Amino acid sequence: MNKFDAASLKPVREVFIKYRTLSPVIQTYPSDSQGEQGTVYGRTMPVFVRKDDGNGYERVDLPVVSGSGVRCPARSAFVRAVLARLGYVKDGRVEIPGENGFALAETLIKGGRNTAGEKPLDLSHEDLRKVYTELPFFGMFGSFQVPGCLGVSFAVPLVERGLLGLPKNHSFAGDAIPADGLKEHREFSGVYTEVEGVAGDEGASIERFIAFCSELNKGLGDAVETDFNDTPPGEQKARTAQFKEFMYGLSRVNLSSFDDLASKLAARLNVKFDKDTVDAKIGALANKISGLMRRQNIYKVVHFIPAGTPLLCKIYLLPNPGEDRMEECFDAYVEFVLARPTLGGMAGRGFGLVEAEARFADNTTFEERSRAQNFWTWVDQNAESIRTNLEWLREKLVTPGRTKKK
Repeated sequence: MNKFDAASLKPVREVFIKYRTLSPVIQTYPSDSQGEQGTVYGRTMPVFVRKDDGNGYERVDLPVVSGSGVRCPARSAFVRAVLARLGYVKDGRVEIPGENGFALAETLIKGGRNTAGEKPLDLSHEDLRKVYTELPFFGMFGSFQVPGCLGVSFAVPLVERGLLGLPKNHSFAGDAIPADGLKEHREFSGVYTEVEGVAGDEGASIERFIAFCSELNKGLGDAVETDFNDTPPGEQKARTAQFKEFMYGLSRVNLSSFDDLASKLAARLNVKFDKDTVDAKIGALANKISGLMRRQNIYKVVHFIPAGTPLLCKIYLLPNPGEDRMEECFDAYVEFVLARPTLGGMAGRGFGLVEAEARFADNTTFEERSRAQNFWTWVDQNAESIRTNLEWLREKLVTPGRTKKK
């Protein structure tokens, strides 16, 4: 670290990660004010790809996962694992006793809070060196006042040619796929299937209710299904016009059949009629069916990465005072990145299932050269001194209304 030249700026350790996507991947991104209600937008990155005729390049907004989408979930799990070995995790919760214990945990796990006018830490240059050498699991990531030394690139589709945005030299060139289809606009619609309020079928879906209606009367089932399909995503008032029209028509043709059908629907939906009139019965049933449709929460997904697309991501460690210990910490963290079974968001709906593997630039596998076990051995053998250094860091925390100790 005493040598200062161009070479000293290069990463001291770097690995390339290839994700094999087993289901569609999306990193959700807030839409602008013009976005459709009920629509989920995936994060994109503007890139240049070769034109279909091979003459020149054109800009394409490519679905990707940002570096923070790769880094942050694994950071939280990794730091929690370190704190668990130090005895600060009880019943699955991080508990650091004493004043500012919660603030210290928050700083370690996610860098603290960026509150206007507040400096979460008050550190000198010598203090920073101590953070990197004695608390590498914090110094590697950094915080608002501690410059981190970990870098993570976007996870981008790994293609054979035509994409400006991939590293020139990486370890997975042989696994690239053709660039065809990168410029396609992808979207699809979906529906949450579980709702409440259907008697005898807890968590039943509107589709099951439609099937129930069709069993009672095909015309009824068609009416409810039409209303459901005509309700736009995000619509606050679900439409029941076809249901009402069918029920009023039935009441005029055969009042006995109407009463029988209304009773069966009421039993299924746990509806009680306030009055024994056609209007009261249809109104009560329509309100309940409308509520079921709204709770379906129709959504549309725009800009997702199709299943089967290989993704490439680079994780690297910049020069720092921590040297070997920091490199060992880096390897231990990469293991957590590789172990995560999902990437991006909406995992509860089946998105983001991946398998990951890592290689160094010389094409050796990460497992062959990983020094992660050295880091965990250091943590176990030096737990007491690490806890002492965490107490020192806690004293450096500055909160509103509290001044630095002299």
